[in-house]
Amino acid sequence: MGRSLLSHFSMVTNSAPRFSSSTSRGLSIDGYLRKTRLIRQYPLQSSRDLRCLCSNVAVSEPVNSETSSSPVKKRIVSGVQPTGSIHLGNYLGAIKNWIRLQDTYETFFFIVDLHAITLQYDAQQLLKATRDTAAIYLACGVDPSKASVFVQSHVRAHVELMWLLSSATPIGWLNRMIQFKEKSRKAGDENVGVALLTYPVLMAADILLYQSDLVPVGEDQKQHLELTRELAERVNYLYGGRKWKKLGGRGGAIFKVPEPIIPPAGARIMSLTDGLSKMSKSAPSDQSRINLLDSKDVIANKIKRCKTDAFPGLEFDNAERPECNNLLSIYQLVTGKTKQEVAEECRDMNWGTFKIVLTDALVDHLHPIQVRYEEIVSDSSYLDEVLAGGARKAADIADVTARRRDMAIVTETQPQQQQQKGSSEVAAVDQKRWTLNDFDIGKTLGRGKFGHVYLAREKRSNHIAALKVLFKTQLKQSQVEHQLRREVEIQSHLRHPNILRLYGYFYDQKRVYLILEYAAKGELYKELQKCKYFSEGRAATYVASLARALIYCHGKHVIHRDIKPENLLVGAQGELKIADFGWSVHTFNRRRTMCGTLDYLPPEMVESVEHDANVDIWSLGILCYEFLYGVPPFEAKEHSDTYRRIVQVDLKFPSRPVVSSAAKDLITQMLVKDSSQRLPLKKLLEHPWIVQNAEPSGVYRG
Repeated sequence: MGRSLLSHFSMVTNSAPRFSSSTSRGLSIDGYLRKTRLIRQYPLQSSRDLRCLCSNVAVSEPVNSETSSSPVKKRIVSGVQPTGSIHLGNYLGAIKNWIRLQDTYETFFFIVDLHAITLQYDAQQLLKATRDTAAIYLACGVDPSKASVFVQSHVRAHVELMWLLSSATPIGWLNRMIQFKEKSRKAGDENVGVALLTYPVLMAADILLYQSDLVPVGEDQKQHLELTRELAERVNYLYGGRKWKKLGGRGGAIFKVPEPIIPPAGARIMSLTDGLSKMSKSAPSDQSRINLLDSKDVIANKIKRCKTDAFPGLEFDNAERPECNNLLSIYQLVTGKTKQEVAEECRDMNWGTFKIVLTDALVDHLHPIQVRYEEIVSDSSYLDEVLAGGARKAADIADVTARRRDMAIVTETQPQQQQQKGSSEVAAVDQKRWTLNDFDIGKTLGRGKFGHVYLAREKRSNHIAALKVLFKTQLKQSQVEHQLRREVEIQSHLRHPNILRLYGYFYDQKRVYLILEYAAKGELYKELQKCKYFSEGRAATYVASLARALIYCHGKHVIHRDIKPENLLVGAQGELKIADFGWSVHTFNRRRTMCGTLDYLPPEMVESVEHDANVDIWSLGILCYEFLYGVPPFEAKEHSDTYRRIVQVDLKFPSRPVVSSAAKDLITQMLVKDSSQRLPLKKLLEHPWIVQNAEPSGVYRG
């Protein structure tokens, strides 16, 4: 079991920094940097990652500099076990509610695979169930651009905090847990592990780790949340208050005490075979539940055979008719009707008529979810990206809580000297800002109009980064202060393997310093010049990687507007990274600004009409052509001729080098004058040329 457990939990993601967004209108560079604190300049703590340890605040999306920032959102966490099939009770009681919450709160939704191992399990089946559950989350409407979706075991801090909380949990608190008594009675003492008793402590760690404000719970889970609240208050009493402040902590509490959110309807969907029992994955009969992936015929059969009663008509809230109340509630929730509307519609129906109506409503509601689910599971790379990105975001928050936890609890057992060191380090998280003295400066990596880029090593962590040095006088003379502010604000929020990370910044009287991810293999443009043109395998791999990065950007309402070889770097493993966001914009509206590079301009910019995110599809098509032929397609001696060829889409394919008809077909579908008719990026990833030639890993190894 130990080997299977290790193999199942072998994938652990690195943590990544979080940033808060702020308004920038009407401020100078100095004023903006001082006022926004866009990226907190704190000392680095890990040799594995150059990262800011930011205060525990919610994070909003990048904002257009012409609008003000949103207020801090309250944080919500919730999770579902990956055991068995996700059923209607999970969906209507939890997941459907998440869709509404993600628009209002900062949300963290995760698959609690560690909870699933409290009883016997098969590692391979659990791994598949975990991924399938994540796919269902997304198919139901959880939006990874709004919510962080991840797997519990991919953030190690869950089990670390659980162990420390266990040391503060009286055994009597756990013995009174109703679910432990029920499950242990069913399984028998010999088949029950200690984890079944202590898993409420893990649940508490899941919640407290993210300093959650609110937790969506069903009526049957209120007892576990009460334990979480009691644990938070106990730890705050034992280690908080004056003790915490003496160690350098801010405020008197170590953990935030969360409040429950109980949906007014559908919080507890009952079994189809027993209106007094909750619909459950663990029920022995599959007839007792509607699984989200059940076919039309299966749903019809289950509803046809579900338990009803002999009373005339249908009604809500009759204690003698629990099955009737349950089925009407399900119908209300899947149709979106009010309780009163359902009561009036169904009052005089008999069971035969209502079961047909309910079946049709369920099938209609679940069909789009099932279609979307099939699309997601067929694209494993997309699911991997979502889960890895969600885990990185979650680990950022967890790291901050872990430092608070360690300082308050672990230092109680350390020598006084180490306690003082821990106190000073945490205090530094709140007070220290980076300066040039924090870095060893190495060779020059590149030179630009506004400054230089240097190889740098952060002294404390020994992490290697690229330090971009910009001169304020040159920025002001060229009147690009606004552009820099927008670039920093946008790039600092982006987390994608094919986008160069902006870790942080600092500044002095003359310069602004941007701390960037180091792309060890350098500029793609130089590589293209050396090779003259790329093979179809290499070109397809790069195009697919960029398409995935742009899908991510567009999901966050970011338009890049300047995709070209000069703005791309190659990482240590050969992965492509978008490195320059100087012309990017965060917007929900169409734009008119003409920007970018002449050979890559789309027709709508040349003709000075409004443009949207589809300009990036055009640029990607130009880039694909240049990868394969070594020159952009509309290049001409005179600018006027280039403009004319762009507007006319005067696309020609030379005989040399030899390029496949499939590659030409893809380029032709991307370089379309009508931007609405360009091949969507998701369809691009399904194009035969991409499928046949691109490396699934996104890394070209030729």
